[in-house]
Amino acid sequence: MVYLKFICKPMALDLDNHGFLDLKESSVGIPYFVKYAIQDAKKKASLSSSTNLKNYFEYRLALAWLLRFFDGDGTINEDTKLVRIYSNNKIILEDIKYYFHIENYSVLTNHKGQKVEFIDVNSENRFIISKPQYSLQLDWNFFKFFTRIYKKGINRKRP
Repeated sequence: MVYLKFICKPMALDLDNHGFLDLKESSVGIPYFVKYAIQDAKKKASLSSSTNLKNYFEYRLALAWLLRFFDGDGTINEDTKLVRIYSNNKIILEDIKYYFHIENYSVLTNHKGQKVEFIDVNSENRFIISKPQYSLQLDWNFFKFFTRIYKKGINRKRP
């Protein structure tokens, strides 16, 4: 986990307003800069009568964000060619599906989820909080393309 301390409050608020902070909060979808990058790539593609967003820097920037997200919260099984991204944040997975046009797969709820046990030091009472976990399957060819954006990633998560 990374912590940033801001001395300049307007700078921190500006970063927060543009979606650079609190990426794992349950109410936040993909960052605004990713959405804007994809929208800009679509505009450029429509002006040039192209349907291939992969040729535009803005789309590749959005894919770089997706690669970072996958490196942190994704799994790959090369034998079955199954690629999944996991999160406690359903909204972010739905945004990924929508903005990156992942049409053949849906966001699934994994019932095991995440359990966190807390112990009250004063009374020694224990309680457990469970969060549901969600997953999104990615197309194998799309996965192979976006993992080539950055060559020096996590080797165990590359085809």
